[in-house]
Amino acid sequence: MRDALTYVLRGVAELRDREDFAEALVGKLEMYEKELENMIRKIAEFGARKIPDGGTVITHCHSSELMAVFRRAREEGKEFTVIVTETRPRYQGKITARELLDMGVRVVYTVDAAAYYFMNKADVYMTGADAITSDGYVVNKIGTALIALAADRFNVPYYVAASSLKFDPVTMAGFSEPIEERDPREVIDPSEIPGAEIRNPAFDVTPPELVDGIITEMGIYHPQALAAVMVSEKKVDEKLEEVVALFSLLKKKR
Repeated sequence: MRDALTYVLRGVAELRDREDFAEALVGKLEMYEKELENMIRKIAEFGARKIPDGGTVITHCHSSELMAVFRRAREEGKEFTVIVTETRPRYQGKITARELLDMGVRVVYTVDAAAYYFMNKADVYMTGADAITSDGYVVNKIGTALIALAADRFNVPYYVAASSLKFDPVTMAGFSEPIEERDPREVIDPSEIPGAEIRNPAFDVTPPELVDGIITEMGIYHPQALAAVMVSEKKVDEKLEEVVALFSLLKKKR
């Protein structure tokens, strides 16, 4: 969302006329949507090659990029099973399971804590990402890193399907990626265990040594190599300009 905002607002930040602003805003939104669709199509093409025909994939949380990968693999005629974790406390795994079933994919749905139990039956572990830092750390739904440890234990490769839009350029300047904590009532009604501190972190951070590759629209890269690729493609400069434009616009509004 932050990336979408900076992308769009950068294109309209200097406009004064309300009519021009509205037209430019819609135009940038359409451009962003088209660019995102093109990115996801390329990610699906690269990612489908990592799904073995007749194999088993384990996944955690819901990702539009990863669903495109699964869809492309099915279009190529591959038959495979996906072990879907429920992804507490919001149960995003239900969305993933339903979409996979609509594709004709065999689904095994299980609790998050069973990921280790099922890992030795998997050929590959795949997720999306909410953000990727400059030093290759993957920020994703809470539980992702724990399952990555299980994958490493059983020598199951872990691939992350994420467009370059998920790369956070401000981490190159020393800023950390914040981890949001959500309403504890998503986990349990506090009245059930009065006096207990309830924590509900939304994301965790997987270190690059547990990730075999980031599947982007530019290709598949080791997470620590992604920053270099972004710099060579001049995408980092563009993204930093967008962030600066957003902050400048917000400052003017104040």
